[in-house]
Amino acid sequence: MMTEWTPDAIRALRVERLGLSLFEFAELLFANFTTVWRWERGDMTPSPAYQRELARLAARANQDAKLDAALSREAV
Repeated sequence: MMTEWTPDAIRALRVERLGLSLFEFAELLFANFTTVWRWERGDMTPSPAYQRELARLAARANQDAKLDAALSREAV
């Protein structure tokens, strides 16, 4: 299933799941700060190439969350 990259979805990935500033997120994507800011404001939508990169980052965030959960269960 393909994620619809709405402004809220992009912001949630950046802030809630990755904990990155706008500048850090833009650097990670090799994108311009202003471009990412426009995505989050809804002024622009990410190109198909950036949508794939956002999906890759989201998948990585899911993997990291699962690993963190498994490690915290082992620590108990």
